[in-house]
Amino acid sequence: MSTALQKRPPQQNNTIDEKHTEMLNRFHTNETEKVPQLEQEIEDLKTKVKSLQDNQIDQYMEIRDKIRANKLKIKEIKQEKKQYFLNNSKYKRYIDRWWETECKCFTFFFQSQIGESGPHRSR
Repeated sequence: MSTALQKRPPQQNNTIDEKHTEMLNRFHTNETEKVPQLEQEIEDLKTKVKSLQDNQIDQYMEIRDKIRANKLKIKEIKQEKKQYFLNNSKYKRYIDRWWETECKCFTFFFQSQIGESGPHRSR
C-alpha cells in the first residue's frame, strides 16, 4: 500500500489553556521530582569523590564530569521555565488588553439594553 493511501492518525486539537496547563504540570514535575533527584545524585557523587584515593584520578574526573552534567541539567530545567514565561508574557498582555476593550464594549452594550438600574451596572 502506498504512503499516500495510508490512513493518517487523527489530529489532536489542543487549546491554549490545555497546552499551558500541560506545561505547568511539566514544570511542577521537574521541580518536585527531577531537580531533587539530580541534587541528590550530586551529593552522592560528592561523597563518593571524598572516599576516593589519590591514585584514582580517572574515576575522580568521571565523577566530576557527572556532577557538572547534573548541574547543567538543573540549570536547563530552571531556564526552560523562565523562558516559557518570558516568551508568553507578551501574549498575556495582548489578551489582557483585548479583554479590557471587549469587556468595556460588552458592558456598554448591556447597559444600554438593560438600563442603568440593571444587574450589569458599572462601578
